Order: sequence, then structure tokens, then C-alpha cells
Amino acid sequence: MPKIALYKFFSFFFYAYDLAERRHVHVEAKKGRFRKPAKIWIEGGVEVFDAGNLTQSELNEVCKVIERNLESLNHQFDQFARGKKVRLLNLK
Repeated sequence: MPKIALYKFFSFFFYAYDLAERRHVHVEAKKGRFRKPAKIWIEGGVEVFDAGNLTQSELNEVCKVIERNLESLNHQFDQFARGKKVRLLNLK
């Protein structure tokens, strides 16, 4: 589960066992003791599949960040799927 990107207090990551699914990213807020990451599709448009513990406001913000950085996130996914090293991105 490599952490592939950071934005404010959000961490973005992939799971290796998810590679056969529709392309997506997991997002977790670094807050609270128990965290359940959101699962957001990035293939065929940005779409929330599972909100996890993120609030609607946080989901809206994260989706906008994903849309702005979609090309970089897709590149990270491709690198990860090929077994290549993934560098940590600081998203804007």
C-alpha cells in the first residue's frame, strides 16, 4: 500500500490487490483514531464509490483535487501497476 500523494491532511494510496478493479485511489484523512479510507474511481470520470470516514465537504474537496491532478495520479497508478517505484507527490 504505497502512499502516492499528499494534500493538506489527506493521504492518497493504492492497494496492490485492487489492480484488477476499475482504476481508483483510496483517500484517508489523518484525523481521529479510527480511519476508513474513501474509495474514489478515477477511470471514466471522478466518482466516489465509498465515502469511508470523510465528510461530504472533504469528499468535495478531494474530488476537486483529484480532477486537477488526474494526469499525475494516473501516472502514479501506471508506475505502481508496472512494479516501478512510485514517488510521493504533494498535490495542489
